[in-house]
Amino acid sequence: MKILRLIGRVLLALLFINVGLSQLNDTEPFVQFVNVRYPYFYEYVQKVTGNSLDCAELLKPINFIKHIPCLIQTIGCVQIFLGLGVFLGFQGAGCLLALLNIIITIFAHNPMIYLNKVDAQAEYLNIIFNLGIIGSLFMVGKRRKNKGNCGVGSCLSKDEKKVDSAEKVSSRKTEAKKQKIPEMAQVKGKSKK
Repeated sequence: MKILRLIGRVLLALLFINVGLSQLNDTEPFVQFVNVRYPYFYEYVQKVTGNSLDCAELLKPINFIKHIPCLIQTIGCVQIFLGLGVFLGFQGAGCLLALLNIIITIFAHNPMIYLNKVDAQAEYLNIIFNLGIIGSLFMVGKRRKNKGNCGVGSCLSKDEKKVDSAEKVSSRKTEAKKQKIPEMAQVKGKSKK
């Protein structure tokens, strides 16, 4: 089972490290993708928020598009870094990559925004693919400490079980001593008579 978890982590890590390296080496296809979709996204967010984005000059498509290459490279670096974290089995890296994937999916494949502008079937497949990856990323992590089902006492780690059993033994000894003291007092009282 451990080897299967390791294989899963390695494959997920390779996916994100590969995409991150692609974004660093050749940003042009990613920049074109965002350049085409961002104006629609901006328009949609403006409708939803009631034109409250008018005051944010940087977010306007004409200004934002200038910063897209830098944004793509930053996302690429983050994916490489978190991909290495997934490879090493850090739960936090998987969760952060899942969050990044959720944001990218909402921006890039949202059917409410791009319904009449892109191929709906392709977007649906991308969403399903991304949801599967997001689910896998949430499951990534080092071996769980608790094994088995969560019955009484089974959610304790080995160290916690040792401490728990030691406490039980200690409390039994204390009870036994308490019971022996009155018995010994009775025996001493009888011997004096």
